[in-house]
Parts: sequence; structure tokens; C-alpha cells
Amino acid sequence: MILSGATLPTLFEYHGAGAWPMSWIALGSASLLACPLSIWAAMTVHLPTSAAAGASALPARKMMAALLGYGLFAAGYIVYLKFIGAWMNALPADFLLVSFVWITIGIAIIASPFVWRGLLARFASGIPLALATGVVAIGTVLPVFWTGHLGLFLSAAVFGLAVFIGPGAVTSFSKKNLPQQMWAKSVSLFTLVFAVGQTLGPVGAGWLIDTTGEVKHSLLAAGAILATGAAAAATQRPIATNKKPRP
Repeated sequence: MILSGATLPTLFEYHGAGAWPMSWIALGSASLLACPLSIWAAMTVHLPTSAAAGASALPARKMMAALLGYGLFAAGYIVYLKFIGAWMNALPADFLLVSFVWITIGIAIIASPFVWRGLLARFASGIPLALATGVVAIGTVLPVFWTGHLGLFLSAAVFGLAVFIGPGAVTSFSKKNLPQQMWAKSVSLFTLVFAVGQTLGPVGAGWLIDTTGEVKHSLLAAGAILATGAAAAATQRPIATNKKPRP
């Protein structure tokens, strides 16, 4: 995100929409170069092999508050990423401001695990997901109420500090509440819910923009959805299972 934010707005400023093919090739190449690091990271993870292959059914009903919160998180956060650029264009914002806003989001994302790791380690409930979703909600609506450059940068920093914590929160929730052999099922279910929310969010936001003619209404609606998701996740309690503590 930092790399694309530092280069693409300038590229489009000087070459227009015709630069898109070049930008996709550049981004794909950068992703390809990052693959060895991802493969190395995956190979360094060694899970115990003693877990039973036949796991009991996933207690989805007991996870419903977290699932609902995560689905609403997915529906809301994606609206910001999809339409914050359109919001900046409507202000209007020059290409340098757009570039620095995206760089700010990227830097905040890098810093976010260090900010949240203590909270993730402490709670087995839905509190981490609720707080992360609430912070994303604040970051999403900030540019509507604070339309200056400082408001945009603050919005980008707040949003970036929490947006990648949602997936980490549900992974941590699964690991703290369920036996190891159920982790994959749990994360898969959360991912399915996330995919549905992430699909519906931009559709609804796009319809709202087409209907009202203003991007701000989509950001406000996304903020309300995120706030509702935070409230739902906050009601999630730890799950009582036969999970055995790991040494």
C-alpha cells in the first residue's frame, strides 16, 4: 500500500487513465517479488501434529455475535477503501494529497500489530473485534465531519491502525476458545461471512451514491454499519468448550 500510494497517483496525474495497464503490471510484479517472503513465513510455522483428525461440530451458535460483528465489519471497512479516493476527488484533492493519505494508511497498518497485540492476547471474548471495528468506524466517518487535510490524514491513520486487526481478532478468538482441530473450521466460517459482507458493502454503497449523488452518504452509512458490528461483537462471550490448555 505504501509503494502503490507513493507511485500510482503521480503516474495517473501525468499519464491519465492510460497508465492503468502499466500500473497493474507493476503491482503484479511487486507482488511476485514478495512471494518468496510469504512462502518463507509459511514454512516457518510448525503446528503440533497430535490433534485428533475427527473434530466435533463447530459451536457456530455460540459464535453468532462474533460472526455477525465480523460480517458487518467486512461490509463497512471495504466501503472506505473503495470510495475514499472518490471522496478526495470530490473535495477536490491533488495527487500529492491522495498519495500521502494512502501512504499514511500503509504506515498505520504496519504499526497496528504492535499497538493491538496486548489486547488480542488478553481477551478471549469479542472485545478485540468490537474495539477494532469501532475504531475503523471512527476513521471512516472522520473525513465527512473534518473535511480539511488534517482530517483526511487523521482518518487514514485511525483507519489503518485498526483495519487489519479484525482478521487477527477472529483468529485469536478461535484459538483461545476452540480446540486446535477446530481452528481451521472456525477461521473458514469467519472468512465465508467476511466474503459475503465484503461483497454486499460496495454494492450497497454504490447504490447509495447513485441515489443521492454524494459520496459522504456512503461513508456515513458504512460508519453506522461498523458501529452496529462493534456493538454486536461486544456481546460475544468466551465459549465454554472442552479445549485443553496448550503447554
